[in-house]
Amino acid sequence: MQDNDDRSQHLDDAILAPPLRVRSLGALRPLSIGTFLILRRTGNGLLTGESGTDNMEDVVSYLYAHAAPLDRVREALASGRWREAVTEWALDLRPEDVRDAIPLVVREIERAAAAMAQPEVKDSDAGKAQAHPGPQLPCGE
Repeated sequence: MQDNDDRSQHLDDAILAPPLRVRSLGALRPLSIGTFLILRRTGNGLLTGESGTDNMEDVVSYLYAHAAPLDRVREALASGRWREAVTEWALDLRPEDVRDAIPLVVREIERAAAAMAQPEVKDSDAGKAQAHPGPQLPCGE
């Protein structure tokens, strides 16, 4: 758990961070809840925590989700051809670009994970934070 000051700093970092840049791809779309869910759904080890020592496939999949046209990303996911689409797209990627992207991608995922972490609730605040029931609308009484 983290305190609210740490969480606020991580949120600021995530929002204000410049876009990830890969030489042959240029600026990538930022990590979003949508791409986070896509990558988790496809079993990307960088998000599931199950990435082994050779995480190149996971990094390339991350790059695909953030650099390929969105309609192609959605189509690959919907058709069940994710791995094939990633591999086909990656045919023109240079190995040094993927190597250079690895620490940047990992840092972006860590920054987003920290920003999404639940704030620590102090014992003195326990029970104070409750979900707001929402507006009370008339029910035709």
